[in-house]
Amino acid sequence: MALKLQYCRTFIHAQEGAATVPKPRSCSAPPCHGRHSIEWDTDARLEEEGMRSYVTSLTTNVADLRAQQKACNASSEREAKSGQELVSPSSEVAQSFPRQGSLGHPELCHRPCIYFTLGHCENGRSCGYCHMEHPDRPLKLDKQQRAMVHSLGRPQVLAMMLQYLKQIAIREGFELQAAEVMQLVEREFSLHGQPVEEALAEIPEKVTRKLSKTLDRMRFSGILGLASKEQIGYPFRQEVIEALERLRTAAPA
Repeated sequence: MALKLQYCRTFIHAQEGAATVPKPRSCSAPPCHGRHSIEWDTDARLEEEGMRSYVTSLTTNVADLRAQQKACNASSEREAKSGQELVSPSSEVAQSFPRQGSLGHPELCHRPCIYFTLGHCENGRSCGYCHMEHPDRPLKLDKQQRAMVHSLGRPQVLAMMLQYLKQIAIREGFELQAAEVMQLVEREFSLHGQPVEEALAEIPEKVTRKLSKTLDRMRFSGILGLASKEQIGYPFRQEVIEALERLRTAAPA
């Protein structure tokens, strides 16, 4: 709807839409015709004409601004639609791609990210901790249980690791992907020339009973971290860590 502006005697009348018939007004007495009044009337008339011209130009400016605003809004809508078409697929792909620390969740992932739990993690997808839901905290051995494990010999620790690693891999359905990790542990254990069952039988029954309460519920990655560096040696421990990282990327989500 067109906007019409009209200037008259220091007042600006705005009219939008069809013109309305003004009410009749009474006529004022004509001004006096003295010299001073003529000069004043001339100046006033010039000022009136200047202001009227200025107000008329405002109408044109408003029309131009409205046209520009409509064009800008239309352009923004096109860009928004185009942006949705371009961004949405990549966003879906990004959402389907897990965080670095979440790979292999729940058996192989890293510890839960405390910042993500609080509502915001600045590291995003490069975060080294898990951003997936963890209803229960990952189980770990308590101080007494750790002392029991550290009191065992190397063959017994490796045999115990093999026993639980196989159970978890079969149960969770990533036995094939875990083959590299399993072969590393089996290779180290085979250096002792002893069957797994025999090594397990050498563990005191009291120790086995107390450890099994926790080991039966621990994650795959937790079992791999049972032994200390002193028990299994740094080179082998490092090999296991690297193999575990490869397993995280290969294991089914």
